[in-house]
Amino acid sequence: MNHNVFSGENSLQNYLDPDNHPPLPLVEVPSFLNPLRDRGVRIFLKLMHFLPLGNVKSLPAYNMLQKARQEGKLDGVDSLVESSSGNTAFSLAVLGRSFNIPRTRALASHHVDHGKLQLLRFLGTEVTIIEENICPDPSDPNSGINQARRLGETPGWMNADQYNNEANPEAHKQWTAPQIWKQTEGKVTLLAAGLGTTGTLCGTSAYLKSQNPKIQTLGIIREPNNPVPGVRTETLLNQVQFDWKSVADNLIPIGTRPAYEASLALCRTGLFVGPSSGFAFAGLLKHLSSLDSSELDQIRNEQGEVIAVAIAPDSPFPYIEEYF
Repeated sequence: MNHNVFSGENSLQNYLDPDNHPPLPLVEVPSFLNPLRDRGVRIFLKLMHFLPLGNVKSLPAYNMLQKARQEGKLDGVDSLVESSSGNTAFSLAVLGRSFNIPRTRALASHHVDHGKLQLLRFLGTEVTIIEENICPDPSDPNSGINQARRLGETPGWMNADQYNNEANPEAHKQWTAPQIWKQTEGKVTLLAAGLGTTGTLCGTSAYLKSQNPKIQTLGIIREPNNPVPGVRTETLLNQVQFDWKSVADNLIPIGTRPAYEASLALCRTGLFVGPSSGFAFAGLLKHLSSLDSSELDQIRNEQGEVIAVAIAPDSPFPYIEEYF
């Protein structure tokens, strides 16, 4: 008998294991927030903040640790280090303890949101502030990414390296995408996700396109000089090592204000999603609104509908001050 109860000596480990949870909610956006509903377009949000740690990055964090343990890379490790200003670092800190790794250090940008910095500290992460962009440059030898890699090579330390670890996109191929496919009964025709490390789009898109090559994928990118947590401009994306270009059918730029306004509108209707979720939703709407009837027809399923899914990475709560 389960009934979503986790008990016994391994209760915590079982609770944190993504395999032991029902599919995360996939919620259709109401018509008053979907101006294309009368054109046969239905928009859904995949609510990743229903994960135990409340954010999308906890999936790759778990998978990176799991794969490392299976490969014997956690032997003798008592400290984790990651270049991260938020969700990946604190997810590693919490999950690391369930893998018997008590210490996690985050190399965070000086642009980190105050709420995210407080959350890192609240969860016991050691934070080292580095003067660099919120999305660091992997090619810069002095970047947080490369500092974390060097420290990860010293005895007792491991760098999960979300920017170059295939366990990042594989997590979404294993969990996120199959859920979307099953929840839409294979009727999904369009996927949208904000691009940061690009692991979410790469993994989810790879699986969905393997099921139906006609599915279109949108990479939502940040307009220059428009800060939004966790996502990159097209220039910064060129430094990412995952092959996001092969899976993103279109790139849609979105700025700060539309991202936060969309997040706020969704929150006020009961969908408590953060600015990067508003970012993906706004980008999806921008793209759909630009299509004429014949272009929309190209992404309809056999039932004559466009079923669009946007990934909603986390909640608004770490960013509340930013909205004001």
